[in-house]
Amino acid sequence: SEWKDSEPPFFTTSPWAAMLAERSGPMPSFRGRDVLSIRDFSRADIELVLRTARKMVPIAAGKRVSKALDGKILSTLFFEPSTRTRLSFESAMHRLGGRVLGFSSV
Repeated sequence: SEWKDSEPPFFTTSPWAAMLAERSGPMPSFRGRDVLSIRDFSRADIELVLRTARKMVPIAAGKRVSKALDGKILSTLFFEPSTRTRLSFESAMHRLGGRVLGFSSV
């Protein structure tokens, strides 16, 4: 894999990876895994993600504050108009205490 000697972009640097680590305690390592399909996840992986998502509902609803990503920055690059996607990523990052640095070519 091209990520062998470095961190893969999704699982180690995404807001979701940090949130999973904060909310779930010990978990199987996603570091270095290539995910091309849902079939790349075990049943235990999927159940962990779903349990974690359930715990995040109060944060998403604005009823609870999370600082899981305090001090972290999410960089976004959008090369096509995608306001809804961009805003949903930015909103999630802010709700988890992080900041966003965005770039758009449109």
